[in-house]
Amino acid sequence: MKNLYFYCFTVLFIFSCSSEDQDNLKEDSSENFNQSLEDLQEEIVGPVWAVQSDSNYFEIDIPTQMEYMDHLNPEANLEYGFTERIDGEVKENYIIVMVEPFPEGQVKKEEIKLKEFAEAYIDSLMIGKDSYEILNEPVEESINGMKAYNFELSATMLVKENTKVDIYYRLGVFLGEKALYQVLSWTLMSQKDNFNGDMKRMIYSFKEI
Repeated sequence: MKNLYFYCFTVLFIFSCSSEDQDNLKEDSSENFNQSLEDLQEEIVGPVWAVQSDSNYFEIDIPTQMEYMDHLNPEANLEYGFTERIDGEVKENYIIVMVEPFPEGQVKKEEIKLKEFAEAYIDSLMIGKDSYEILNEPVEESINGMKAYNFELSATMLVKENTKVDIYYRLGVFLGEKALYQVLSWTLMSQKDNFNGDMKRMIYSFKEI
């Protein structure tokens, strides 16, 4: 808003200047005004998104602020993360995609119990955690043509002696034509409000190709 007032004041001031000064002021004012619009647009729109994919199986929308990583899970088909110190605090958010391809001709999709598969994956994911809780009551959904379940979870983990952290997870489990998929995103519970919208959008953008 301050930039907008500055722009209006500058427009009025131009009329009292020489022709040459007017040209210079117009150019400066235009730059200031355009920058104000860009800042406002960024504030409203939020992060820029881009499609990332595994050319054989899937594509997913990822914020461009997240960077490719290769150490989150050695079995993941996709790994991205965001870590940045903001106002003295390290903000962090991560996502991985796991793919379990169907052996050709050996799996009947109608016989797969997706919710049971998801619960087994959660049990495996929570090995080593002090405690965990499923925060929602997931129901079967259809997301981009696939049967899916979405879970919100919290877990407490000991990271070093006498130091525990609380983690917030969003998990999407999908039944596709080619494979079963697990899309897992996580952050610190204290940063849930910072990243929950992005985490949800990533999961709901997931599609088989």
